[in-house]
Amino acid sequence: MDTTQKPVRVRLQRSFTASPEQVFDAWVIPTLLGNWMFGPKVRNEEIVSLENLPKAGGEFSYVVKRDGQTLKHIGRFLEIRRPEKLRFTWGIEGMGGDNSTVQVVLQQDQGKTRLQLVHELPAALGAQAEQSRQGWSLRCDTLNAMLNRRSAQRSLLP
Repeated sequence: MDTTQKPVRVRLQRSFTASPEQVFDAWVIPTLLGNWMFGPKVRNEEIVSLENLPKAGGEFSYVVKRDGQTLKHIGRFLEIRRPEKLRFTWGIEGMGGDNSTVQVVLQQDQGKTRLQLVHELPAALGAQAEQSRQGWSLRCDTLNAMLNRRSAQRSLLP
């Protein structure tokens, strides 16, 4: 394997009306992950299990059934600074493992939360960059919808 090739970086930005804490928590609390990252609200799939240990060095495993296949998304948290930064490895077991890295930075910006995501793929997986961009874009759009629903529900409470 040629390790001199530069990794491919997929970049994405989004803005949310939710606080940085709310956006951050959606990335690390399994019950929230099941409403935007995986499951029928995102695509035609069934959640089998969502487990994680959200601390530096902690691992996660998100298992779904999609198109007759069981996929186990795996990774390890490299850095967690609530509410401004997450960095973790990312991959699918049996398909190269957790050999890519995702960094999520959250910043308060004029009453909104700005998310900047960078998914760094090894050069050998560069052909998957557009698929990665589309996947994260869909997930972030679903995250935004979930946060907006939760905000609307809170505003309806007496």
